[in-house]
Parts: sequence; C-alpha cells; structure tokens
Amino acid sequence: MMENMLLTALGRACVHGGALALVVWLLAKGMRRVPLSLQRWGWWLVCAKTLLAFTGWVWISLPLLPADTEWKPAEPYEPYRLAHEQRAELPATPSITQATSPVASPPIQGQPLMLADYAPAALAWLWVAMVVALFVGMGRRWAQIERRWREARPLDDARWRAHVHRLCVQMELPSVPQVRLSEGDHPPMALIGNRVLIAERLWEQLSDEERTTVLAHEFAHLQRGDAWWSLVPMLAQVLFFFFPPIRYAMRQWELGCEVASDAIAMRVAECTPYAYGSLLLKIAERMRPVATPLGAGTTHNFRHLRTRLQQLTPARLTTAWLSVLTLGLVALLALPWQVTAQVKTPKKDALVRQLRALAGADWREAFRVGLQLASLPPDTGYALLKQHWNRLPVHARRQMLKAFYYTLPYPLSPRMHPKLVPVLELGATDRSPSVRDWVKTYLQDLALREFRDTESLRAWFAQYRNLPAAQVVRAHWEPFLRDLPKLPPAEREARLMRLAESFVWLREPTVVRPLAARYRLHAVLAETLYANRMDASKLRLLEHVLRCLLTLSRSEQELRPAVAPLLDPQQPCATAVRALTVDILSDSQCAWVTPQLIALAQHAVKQPVEPELWMELAEAFCRLEVKQALPTLRAMRARAKSPTLRENIKRAIMELERL
Repeated sequence: MMENMLLTALGRACVHGGALALVVWLLAKGMRRVPLSLQRWGWWLVCAKTLLAFTGWVWISLPLLPADTEWKPAEPYEPYRLAHEQRAELPATPSITQATSPVASPPIQGQPLMLADYAPAALAWLWVAMVVALFVGMGRRWAQIERRWREARPLDDARWRAHVHRLCVQMELPSVPQVRLSEGDHPPMALIGNRVLIAERLWEQLSDEERTTVLAHEFAHLQRGDAWWSLVPMLAQVLFFFFPPIRYAMRQWELGCEVASDAIAMRVAECTPYAYGSLLLKIAERMRPVATPLGAGTTHNFRHLRTRLQQLTPARLTTAWLSVLTLGLVALLALPWQVTAQVKTPKKDALVRQLRALAGADWREAFRVGLQLASLPPDTGYALLKQHWNRLPVHARRQMLKAFYYTLPYPLSPRMHPKLVPVLELGATDRSPSVRDWVKTYLQDLALREFRDTESLRAWFAQYRNLPAAQVVRAHWEPFLRDLPKLPPAEREARLMRLAESFVWLREPTVVRPLAARYRLHAVLAETLYANRMDASKLRLLEHVLRCLLTLSRSEQELRPAVAPLLDPQQPCATAVRALTVDILSDSQCAWVTPQLIALAQHAVKQPVEPELWMELAEAFCRLEVKQALPTLRAMRARAKSPTLRENIKRAIMELERL
C-alpha cells in the first residue's frame, strides 16, 4: 500500500543520510584544519544523499551480504516462450526472481483489521500533514519577504550606486545586484534574483567602511549562488523534519556559507578581524533574526556567531590536496548505493567437467549449465562457452543461447548480459540451421527487425558486435518508437504486435521505459486498445497491448484510463475482449480493479448469459478473494445453463466461502 511504501522510503533515506552524516561529522571532528567553507559541501551532500535515497534511485549495488549456501541461478527470465521454443516443446524457464519491496500486502477482504493495521496509514498521513504545514509556513515567510522587498526603497544615493558598481567590478560579478533599504529590524539578506535587502535603520547606523563590508558579504553570497544551493538542504529539512542529522546538516551548511562570505568580505573590504568582529556584534545586537527561505546571510544565533568570530582569526589550514581528497571521499559515499547479496557461482573446473558431460545429457541439464555460465564474470563465462562451443550437441548449444538471453546476473545497469551479442554471434555462425533460427528469433526480439537470410545476420553483427546489448536496444528501439505515430493503422498494428511480443520491456526497463515515455507509447497503446475493443478477431494483438500497458504503467493512475472503457458495462465492447481484460487484470497487483469487476458482474447477471465472461469473472473473484461478489456469483449460478459453467461458478463460491 502507498503508506507502507512511503514509510519504507523514509526509513531508507534516514539510514543512508544518517550513515553519511556520521561519516562527515567524524571527518569534521578529526580534521579540524579543513575550513568550514569546504566542510559545508559535505553537509550539502548529506542532504542530497537523503533526498536521492528517498526517491529510491540506485546507481550502484554492493554485493556485500553473504550469499546463500546453495547456489541458485541468477534470475532467469521468461514470461512466456518464443515460437521456436514452443515448436521444440521446451517447458518455460523458471520465472524471474524479482526483488520485492517490504510493502505489506493488502488485507483479505472481509477480514477484521487490528489497531496496529492502521498505524502505518496514521503515521503516513501525519507526515503528509506536517510537510504540508511546513511548506505553507515557508511560503508565508517568503511572501512576507517579497512584500517587504516591494515596499522597500531603492538605494538612490548616487555616490553609493557608483560604489556598488565598483564593488561588482572588483568582485567580478556578472551583473549588478539590486540593493534596497526596507523598514524593520532584520539582518542583511541576499535573495534569489540577484537582490540584496538591508534594513534602513541599520544602514544609517553603519559607517562607510562597514557599509562596504556588508555589501561585500551579501555580494559574496550572490556570487556563489548560496540561495540556489540552499534549495536542497531546505527541501531535505522540510521532508525530514523529524530527523536530527538533517537539521544539523542544514545548520552546518548555513554556517559554512556565512564563514565563506566572511572571508571574501574581509579580503575585498580590506577589513581587520577586529573591525569585522565588531560589525558582526553590532548587527547581532541591533537586528532581529529572520528565517528566510530562498535566501542567504540571515543566520544569527549565539553558537554560529561565536564560531564565525573564531574563524576570523588567521589559522594554518590544511593543504589543498587533502581538502579535495576529503570532499571527494564524501562525494563518493554520497552516490546512491544499496547492499545486495553475493551471487555464489560454481567453480570453473566443475563447469568444464559439466560442459564435457553434456553430450549425453538432456536439454534441462544443458540449460542449468548455461545459467551457471551466464552467472560467471562476463569474460570468463564467454571464454568457456566459446572454447567448448563446437563440442556441444545441438540441443545444448540452443540452451546456451537461451540461458544467456534470459539471464540477468548483474545488479548494475545495464541489466542485460554484457556478452549477449557475442554469444548470439556464435550461434549465427553455427553449422546447425536450428541454432541459427534460434539466433534469428532472439535478434528479432532484441532489435525489432527481420533477418531473412544469413547475409543480413552477418551484416548486423559486423555493425553491432562491439556494442553492449543495452546500447543495441536503444539504437533499434528509438527510431522504431519515433516513427510509430506516423504510420498507417494497419502497419502501426503490425509494429505494435512485434513490439508487444518483445521481452526487452522487463529485461531492460532503464533503456526502454524512458524511450517509451519520450515518444508517448502509452498513449498509442491506449488508443489502439480503445479503437479495437469491438473487434474480437484482433484478440491476440489486444492481449499483447494489455500486457505491454501493464509493464509500462507505474501506477493505477496511468493504467486506469486505458482499461476503464473495457470494464465499463455501459461502454460497447466485444465479449471476448472484455473477458480477456478481466483475466489479465485479475492479479493482486491490480486489486484496485475490484469495484469495477463487481459492477461488471452485477450488470452481466441481468443480461443474456455470456459463458466466457462469466467464467473469467468467477475466476477473477477467486484470485482477488472478493467475498462481496458471493451474492452475484450465486445469481450467476442460478441462471447458468451449461454444466461446465455451473461447476466453475460453484467451485469459486466454495473457495470464497472458505475464506
């Protein structure tokens, strides 16, 4: 459920952000000679890493957890078999072992809920309410600052306007900031939009040297873009208001920005530490601190003021290379990563003996050995296969192709086997016509194009043999998807059939899904589904389109508009197409479709008997464990005339009554 996914994401982000915050804190305490102006980037990376972990982005997987004691093949994948495998009467490959998130499954309908079942939802809604309240408060504070800016008067003194221009030239600013004087007692602020706001009362009490120092300090914030960089810590502080390390990181970021601007202001204004410290004390004594979102230079409290005063004294800093090395280490740790289990692979010598023994083995043993080869390091597995390729029987060579094509052994992107194209090239040059046919079918699935003869295969491999499989997919799929909306309906349906039959959707989502989103494939599939909903002769095309939509859709909101006309009893639709839709959507991942199925069944029981649709509805209610459908199923059974249909509905009623 959504609340469990939200709490899981929050917990994951706290673990990743807390671990990096501990590392940065230890480095800051152990290397005190690293300046605060450099330490602040470590705390910025803490906030950025927390946000990345919250979104669930993973770039690097670290296989550090112990592997299972018993070796298991590395994620073979085959949702349904290709045509050439069906002709060879090969049973389906074991289904892919997908990593499931710790999301609690929805409770069985009719089962009483305990008080603890409501705790995740309550915590999630409490978090949402607090985040909304914090965003509203931040918006109000920003609106107050904007109103104060509009009411402020520009710096109209010609002498000081000329001085501001000279100061911008000295600091090499790309443009001259707007400086305004406002009413009230607030510290100087550098705002987004190249603006500086200073209290008029403070401006009148400062000397010319102090005014120059204040302007140099605020211009230093604008020069480095501190207000823009502060967006990441500010967003992290709002989303993780309950997490102390994030609040500490935000304070350290603000302190580092102030210390860096202090150093620049002292250098530009040629101010002594004593004079600059006196200026800081004067501002802190006479001004009231203001929390300013999307601004910089407004942090004033006792601890920060004391630290800033201490940083004014010249101190021997660490060498530049050590500072850069420390920051680089923190940046490396800030990359999105996750710890995974190690894949325990068989030994090379044992695999060599198994390859030599495949002459008298059946296809099942050959496929098992192929999975082990595909799970080895890419160069090692491919070298062993190439060395023994010509000694393997024909059925074993076919299973090697199948194992490398369907295996996903790598946690890093791309998920496709790096040596897939070279392995297919071995099969393309094989002496057996059946092996070459298997290669041709796999390539048609991978590249979405026809290979009618051996010469076309050789030309393809000559062009793409040195590219990774993921890059091959991108090179072929992008023009295919780009031209899809421009084609006539008949040719578009033929291309959609080939596209939907491809297995690459689930095997390489990091490549295919962004391309599909860029060229609006989801809309094309939904349009095809709606246009052919009355044509039962295109049932195979519609089945592939529905499964492709399920793969592309990441949420209920994306899938519901496409399938709603097929489940709406008031919308015209062929009975076979409607029954197919019910069959495909009757899955635990599509439990949201239950109300539509109940409404469809209640409408169908009042119409003439449709055995195919009634049977699919009964099986769907069983799979989804919908006890609310029992009265409708009993009415269906009373009206059904076919003994087979009555028996299937009776079996569904009995299974639901046992829940």
